Amino acid sequence: MFLKAKTYSIITLFSLIFTSNAFAQDNCKEWKLKESKGTLKVYVRECPDSPIKEFKVNDKFYGDFDKLILEMEKPEVVKKMSDYCIEARDLQHINAHESVQYYYFDMPIGITDRDVISKISRYRTATTFKSITENFPSDLVPTKKGVIRLQKVRTTFYFEKAADGSILMEYIGRTDPNGWIPAWLINYLAQREAVKVVAKIQKLIK
Repeated sequence: MFLKAKTYSIITLFSLIFTSNAFAQDNCKEWKLKESKGTLKVYVRECPDSPIKEFKVNDKFYGDFDKLILEMEKPEVVKKMSDYCIEARDLQHINAHESVQYYYFDMPIGITDRDVISKISRYRTATTFKSITENFPSDLVPTKKGVIRLQKVRTTFYFEKAADGSILMEYIGRTDPNGWIPAWLINYLAQREAVKVVAKIQKLIK
């Protein structure tokens, strides 16, 4: 039971923000609907390069679009979506749309701590916002002994303000926490936790 709880904690954490950028995005199979509840829909698809499935979550909700974007642009948003992220900060501004950030995760007892240096790319119009996170090879923060530095990172959030004032959301990712967790368990828990990510994001503007 303890092992299951620890495994669940890892997937909860890494399904929030991390997916492998080594995963190919072009040659995956068609999306298959796995869950539908009101406006929320969860899809998965298989890809030939890994047993870990890619997931997609679509939802529609109401709230302050500008406030949502302001929250999503802050490094601290990761701490709001994860119980284990204890450090989230900017390292470098590349240009007006791209920056480099650092995250450190203090994992439960028995699980190796993780950290990552990521490049965040943001694209905004009056009614849309897209954020892409991917690993960024850098020595801006030296690797720490006993900490796993994540090397495969990619996730995409897309928001669009509709004519009726609602916000359309799409969240796509594949989770690879690196370690001993079997692919079937990663697939099961990642899809489940992706739904919770959507709920946490909605709380940012309520």
